[in-house]
Amino acid sequence: MQLLLLLQVLLFLRVLAPLQLLALLLLLLLRVLPLLLLLFLQLLPLLLLFLLPLQIFALLTLILPLLLAQIFSFLLLLLALIATFFFLALPLITTFLPVLLPLVLSIVFVLILVFILILAPVAVVLGEDDRQIAPVNGLSNRRMPEGDCRYGGSGKEQSFKAHLDLAVRE
Repeated sequence: MQLLLLLQVLLFLRVLAPLQLLALLLLLLLRVLPLLLLLFLQLLPLLLLFLLPLQIFALLTLILPLLLAQIFSFLLLLLALIATFFFLALPLITTFLPVLLPLVLSIVFVLILVFILILAPVAVVLGEDDRQIAPVNGLSNRRMPEGDCRYGGSGKEQSFKAHLDLAVRE
């Protein structure tokens, strides 16, 4: 009760920032929650025995409180970590955010430029297929079989002559 009164006075005097107040309220919740949890876990087997009189449910009354205690203790630990993070790390983050944000953005920008200027053309060159015949006037997009010896000359000349031949046929 005294802690709540102190929190109200500090908030009224604007000594605490809202996030620090949130962290303190989380810490206060961490003090009250274990007591409520213990009360609930002590009453749970009694409630289950009265509500479910079968033998199998009596066995569940022995296992279920232990399982719930493990789950709630994990949640309490997680809540404590979040409260500690807000209480201790928030001033550090707000201090270094103006420095870190431009640095991170510039690194991302440089990585995007490296990908666009260097890696994308390399990927296009590595992915080219010389056997693909480009359509001219939308006539054909068929592939020439490999090792077609009907046309002499280099690979480009063969492709051009084969394309002309296909265009004449169509």
